[in-house]
Amino acid sequence: MNAFLLGPFLIKIDWLFLFISALIAALIIKTNTKNNLSFRNEVFNVMINTVIIFVLIFKFSSLLFSPEIIFGNFKTILYVTGGKSGAILGFVCGLFYLAWKVFKSKSKVKAWAEVLTYGSVSFFLSYWLIRTLYFLVF
Repeated sequence: MNAFLLGPFLIKIDWLFLFISALIAALIIKTNTKNNLSFRNEVFNVMINTVIIFVLIFKFSSLLFSPEIIFGNFKTILYVTGGKSGAILGFVCGLFYLAWKVFKSKSKVKAWAEVLTYGSVSFFLSYWLIRTLYFLVF
């Protein structure tokens, strides 16, 4: 199994890789926007809100897609995820929120595009590198 115990918590290795990749992408975005502090704060606020929107919609989309499971025993909402359809819905809603905030922003769309490109490329490359190195070593 690709997980480890940290006290009472079972942590999947892929989630750890995603977290480390997000930190690397945040550091690259931070160094890329070091000249404009207000723009950096705006970027990080929008990114964090986008992630929160994705997670909430992904987690609670089971209410939309399979309400019979949830209303049978309401505690199952804690254990059931939204699945592939919930992830797609969360991604689309997060993308719409991001696009809305970018076009509503006072900053230029070109600056946003540059930051989003650097962030997403560094996220995916670091995730691929960390995951590849992990599987080569273990």
